[in-house]
Amino acid sequence: MKPILFLCASDTLVKLLVPIGRLLLDQGYPVQYSTLMYSREKAEFCLATNIQAELYIGVAKPSSKWLNMFSALVIGNDWGDEIRSLIAFCNSLGIPTICVQESVIDFSGKKRRLQHASHVLLQGNVSMKMLSRFENSFITGNPRYDAIKMHSLPKVPNVFVNVNFTYGIEEDSREDWILAVLESCKYSDVRATLVQHPRDNADLSHYNTEHLMSNASVVHELIKNSSLVITRFSSLIHESICSGRPVIYFNPNKERIYYDFGADERVLAYTEDPKQLGRLVSSMLTDPPSKDEIDAYLKKHLFSQKNASKNCANVIVQIVNGKHPFSSDFGLHKAYLFQLKAISKDLYRFLF
Repeated sequence: MKPILFLCASDTLVKLLVPIGRLLLDQGYPVQYSTLMYSREKAEFCLATNIQAELYIGVAKPSSKWLNMFSALVIGNDWGDEIRSLIAFCNSLGIPTICVQESVIDFSGKKRRLQHASHVLLQGNVSMKMLSRFENSFITGNPRYDAIKMHSLPKVPNVFVNVNFTYGIEEDSREDWILAVLESCKYSDVRATLVQHPRDNADLSHYNTEHLMSNASVVHELIKNSSLVITRFSSLIHESICSGRPVIYFNPNKERIYYDFGADERVLAYTEDPKQLGRLVSSMLTDPPSKDEIDAYLKKHLFSQKNASKNCANVIVQIVNGKHPFSSDFGLHKAYLFQLKAISKDLYRFLF
């Protein structure tokens, strides 16, 4: 039996995919793990502490001969150039490519997220509605949330300020955004902690506010120690709510995101107005949502909070066994085109 290849493009995607791989191993399906050649984002280090060493086979090789060793390719991102090259190779070989939805994502734009893999596993009904893709799409829940437990609020209020201005998106707005959030916390007389995304490169030391670095291994503990989370567009919105923390999505620059969060002003509030932000901080700390309100919100967005890994593993087994066929093509020129784009971007990062 050919192994199922899990391609982990970042440390975050390691946390998403490894639980599924463990369940497949338990069912007797061989599994191996790989990382990208040009952009690994600490995936190999995270794999080293989460899987047996012999299951890691190094970087993925963009060749038909190498990919033909596997029965399926499982990924958490199907829109990057290097990954699309691998998808094109797999399509030419008739190998299914299965993309597990990492989190809430922007379903708009030229990248056409979750439209390139042969099969997609979605976290809930809202995502299925936003994607509008029905062929080989399955609602499974999100494995990232399986292990998250709801915690009682800390005795001393603290606001988790998620600083995640990454990949060149809205980075020029970071300063004004942080200052507005800190002013709102001051207005509400509550302590704030700046929590920096591992790929946000700003120096936060000059804000005279506690600031911590985050990563996939510590973020849930940081959320647990908070009373309220303030963020721009982020996967932490749902992760925080799963932990029992209300969230304010603060979007003063009116960043356009095609995902319906369904803000209800109780579990999740949305505002573009810095003045309203201060009032929301006060009200959500004074009167936090109940567990029933949180459960009702999550039911709309997450199909399962405890069995998503199992659901994903079951669908992958069905796909590997040919239950959900797909149309393959022999457009190898696409594979080489996307590989060339990936190489060009990596060379640009190296030189500039």
